[in-house]
Amino acid sequence: MANLDINLLGEDPWSISEKLFEAIKAHLQSQSATPSLDEYLKIYRSEEDNVLSTFFWNIWEPFHIIAKALPADSPEQDKLVQCLKSIKETTGTVDSVEIDDPSGGLGITYRLWQDMPSFGGTFQEFTSRRYPFC
Repeated sequence: MANLDINLLGEDPWSISEKLFEAIKAHLQSQSATPSLDEYLKIYRSEEDNVLSTFFWNIWEPFHIIAKALPADSPEQDKLVQCLKSIKETTGTVDSVEIDDPSGGLGITYRLWQDMPSFGGTFQEFTSRRYPFC
């Protein structure tokens, strides 16, 4: 496996993103288990303001950064896809969450983790940004 010499961007990355980013990198470089997003949700609920839309908007960025930095045909990219599939097949510690619609509309109910709350929106935002390593 290649050395994943990539980092989160920005001057002050979210602490939970930093922890998850390192866990994903470790998973891709070894045989360690898929990171449990429930673990990060528990950390968030104990440390942060508990606005779930914030959590789900930020939790996916480490996956996007790593996916964009890896060559499309690398074994790590395949492992990242398997990691996301594994997360999607996981049942969360709660059955569902309601997240406010970013446009100010009514909340939307998502199943954890099967619906991958906010993944599509964060991916669209991420791909529209310009990053120096891309």
